[in-house]
Amino acid sequence: MWIITLVLKRIISIIMSLLDVLFDVMIFWSRRIYTSLSSKTKSSKLKYKLAHANNYEEWEKYALKLDRLLANDIWRQRASSGDYDYRLISNRLNFLLEAKDHGDALTISNGLRSGLLRNLGSMANKRLYTRSYLGTKHLIEDYVSEVINCLKYLQQYNVPTSSLKNLSINLTETSSSHMKMKNYIATQQKFLNFFHDTRQSFGRTALVLQGGSIFGLCHLGVIKTLFFKGLLPRIFTCINKGAIIGSLICAFPDEDLIPLLDHLSENVAGFSNRLSEKLGEESWNNNNSTNTPTISTILKYIIEEKNPPEVVAFELYVKSTLMDLTFEEAYNRSDRVLNIVVHSEEKAFSSSSYSLSSSSPFSSSSSVLVLNYLTAPNTVIWSAIMASKSKSRGIKELQIKDADGNVTPYQIEDEEDEDELNGDDLDNQGKKSSSDKYNTTSFTSTISNDPSVPYTRITELFNVNHYIVSISRPYLAPLLAIDTRHRGYHGWRATAVRLINLEFQHRLRQLDYFKLLPHTFKRFFLDDNMPSGSSGFGSARGGGDYLSGGTTLNNEVIIVPEFPMGLVNDFKNVFREGDLKDKIDYWTLIGERSTWPMLSIIWARCAIEFMLDDIYSQARRRRSGFY
Repeated sequence: MWIITLVLKRIISIIMSLLDVLFDVMIFWSRRIYTSLSSKTKSSKLKYKLAHANNYEEWEKYALKLDRLLANDIWRQRASSGDYDYRLISNRLNFLLEAKDHGDALTISNGLRSGLLRNLGSMANKRLYTRSYLGTKHLIEDYVSEVINCLKYLQQYNVPTSSLKNLSINLTETSSSHMKMKNYIATQQKFLNFFHDTRQSFGRTALVLQGGSIFGLCHLGVIKTLFFKGLLPRIFTCINKGAIIGSLICAFPDEDLIPLLDHLSENVAGFSNRLSEKLGEESWNNNNSTNTPTISTILKYIIEEKNPPEVVAFELYVKSTLMDLTFEEAYNRSDRVLNIVVHSEEKAFSSSSYSLSSSSPFSSSSSVLVLNYLTAPNTVIWSAIMASKSKSRGIKELQIKDADGNVTPYQIEDEEDEDELNGDDLDNQGKKSSSDKYNTTSFTSTISNDPSVPYTRITELFNVNHYIVSISRPYLAPLLAIDTRHRGYHGWRATAVRLINLEFQHRLRQLDYFKLLPHTFKRFFLDDNMPSGSSGFGSARGGGDYLSGGTTLNNEVIIVPEFPMGLVNDFKNVFREGDLKDKIDYWTLIGERSTWPMLSIIWARCAIEFMLDDIYSQARRRRSGFY
C-alpha cells in the first residue's frame, strides 16, 4: 500500500513540476508578447518622431539618427550596388574632376554635352532612394554636385571682364578693339548655344497638381517645401481645384513668393468674413453644430459636395488676387508656365476649326483642352479655373481680355462669326506681347478626348520629360507611390498592392464608361488622369490613375500626403470648426511632411536642370547687354 502511495506522490510531484514549468513558460512568453505589443523600439520611436516633425530641420535630425541606427549611412558610403552602374558614374566623376583641375573648359563642355542625362547609369532608379531617409549613395550625390560645379565653372569662365565691357564703348576707335569685341561676342554666342542645347537635351520638369476639393491645401505644403529648397519647377500643370493653388503661385515672381508663402494663412484668414457672407454664418454653424462631426455627418458633407470653410476662403482669396489676370500676363510677371487642363462632357462644338477623335473608349463623351500662355494667352486665368472645375460647361466658362482690358465670354460659333486671332511670335526674351486680335484656333486645336493628350501637348510645347505629381488624396496613400516608400511595401507586398490598384481602377473605369459610377464616388477616385505614354505613366502600365508601379525608372515622382491621425480623425478635422489660420497651417504642414522624404530623389533628378535654367537665363540677359 505504501508503494502505491509513494508512486502517486511521485506522479503528483512530476505533474506539479510540469505545471510549474508550463506556467513559467506562459509567463515568459506573455511578457514578451506584451512588451513587443506595448513598447516601441528605438527605431519605431524615431519613425514616429519623423512622421510628426514640425519643420524640416527637426525631420532631418531624426532622419540622420534613424539612418545611423539602421546602418544606412554605411550603405550610402559604399558605392557598389546592383541598382545602378556605379562604375560609369565613378568614371564620369573622375573625368570631370580631372578636366576641371587642368582648367580645360572645352573638355568639360564636350563631356557634359555627350553624357548629361537625367538617368545616367540608372542613377534615377527609385530603389536607390528608399533605403536611406536622408539621401542616396554618396557617389551619386558627388556626381550631381560636380556637374553643377562644372556648369558654374563654365559660367565663370565666360563672364565678361571689365576690359571687355569697356570695348563696347570704344568699339570704333581701333580695328584691334573691334576684332576683340567681335571675338568676344562670338564666344558669348557659342557658350549661349552650349547652355541652350544642353538644357534642351536634358529636358524639363513639370509640377502636376491633382485634386483639391477637400484636401487641396496640402498642395501648399508641397510647393512651399520645393520653393524654399530651390527645387520648384517653372512649369505647372493643374487639374480641377489644383488650378486654384497653381495659378496663385504662377502669378508672383520669386521675390514676392517668400512673403506670400510665409503669411498665406494669415492673409486667407482675413477673408473669413467674406466666407461667412457667402455661405451664411448662421447656416454654416447650423450644419456644424458639433465640434466633432460624426461619420454620418461627414458622409452627408461628402455626398452634398460641400467644401471645408478654409478651402472656400482660399478660393475667395485667390479670386480677389488674380482678378482678370491672363495667362500671358502671369507668365510675363513670374516667368512661370501655368497649364490648366479643362475637361468638357460635350461631344462636339459648333466650330469647324477642330474635330474630336474617339480613340479612348473610357472618355468618349469628354474632351480635353490645355490652356497656357502659348495656346490661350489672352484667356482670363480665373475663368480657366472655373472651366476646369466645371465638367458640364467646360469651355463655355472661358473669358477673354481684349487689348482695351475688356473681359468678354469666349463663345465658339460658326466660322464666319468667329473672331480672327493672330498670336504674336515670341520675342528674343521668350515673352509674348499682347495683340488686339485673338486666334481661337490656337487653343481649340488642342482639344482631344484622349486623357494622355494634356501631357503629350505639354511635352511638345515645353520639352517636359519629367513630372513631380502632387495628389491631394491622402485616403489613396496606401495604393500610391509604393516604389518610393522607405517603410512600405517591397517584394511581394508591392506586387499585391499594385494588382489591387490595377483591378480597382479597371473596375471603376468600367462603371464610369457605362455611366454607373456615382458622381460623388468619381469625384474622389476618377476625376483626374496621370501623365502617360512616354513619361512612364498610366497607359504605359495599365492606364490607371495614380498608378506608380511597374518599373522603378519611370519619369515621375509622386507625392501623396498621409493622415497622421488616422483616416477617420483627419476626415473629422476637415469639417470640424476651428480657426481658419490654424487649419490652413495644419494642412500645409501635412503637405510639407509628405515632401521631405522626396527631396533627395527630386534633387538628384532636377538640380542639374535648374542650374542649367539659371545659367541660361543669366547668359541670355548678359548677351543682350552687348547688343
